Amino acid sequence: MQWLVSVRSEAELLVAARYAVDIVDFKEPRHGPLSPADPVLWESASGIFRDRATVTRAVESVSQANFPPPLLSAALGEGDEMRRVADRVPPSFAFAKVGPSGCCSLQLMSELWTDAIQRIPSTVELVAVAYSDYEAAGCLPPEDIFQLAANTGLRRCLLDTFTKKGESTFDVLGRQRLQRLSVLADRLDLWWTLAGSIKLSHLELMSAHGISPNCVGIRGDVCHQDRATTLSEDRLQLWSETIKQQMQS
Repeated sequence: MQWLVSVRSEAELLVAARYAVDIVDFKEPRHGPLSPADPVLWESASGIFRDRATVTRAVESVSQANFPPPLLSAALGEGDEMRRVADRVPPSFAFAKVGPSGCCSLQLMSELWTDAIQRIPSTVELVAVAYSDYEAAGCLPPEDIFQLAANTGLRRCLLDTFTKKGESTFDVLGRQRLQRLSVLADRLDLWWTLAGSIKLSHLELMSAHGISPNCVGIRGDVCHQDRATTLSEDRLQLWSETIKQQMQS
């Protein structure tokens, strides 16, 4: 299982890069679930990871230094936010994603994805986003979004929370529904990330209940206090060691 860490600055990007994070996702956690970071930061990050020497210096003080740099991802916000910033996503980014709030029909959801794909570089893969608290977001339930993604050729999905009040995706959907979503993603051959106030303790629940995302997305659990504060190297180290142990078991 891979892991994704959300960052909001160049300093956080370089910190995350030291701990074998697979995907670094840029967003502004103080302004919403998928609020975009300043596009200037996207350009800066793209330049950093084109310069291999910079990456090497960023990770050389850590024992895990001989690993590839993370893939880069941009949160584009919801529909209107996406339309303002999507054309500034650097071609070197691997992924971009747009929030589905307000998309209460298959047609609206499909139209939003089509709009986003037309705006981002062709080299950047659009990730379908589903919200566990979909009623609060006024959008389709995760099952419908997973199925529509598969039907329209999107191969990656993110399951997150829309309201950031401390409830996790586990709290909102429950273990049995998450297990069914995991089975659905496997049947549809979707690569999916489980996010939404995910903590280290949730890894044991996933293992015990047959919930097997390809990736976990975290922010708050690797920060000093909450998702709006800065990244904690101690927490990143703990997550990195736990992920490594799971891969070896």
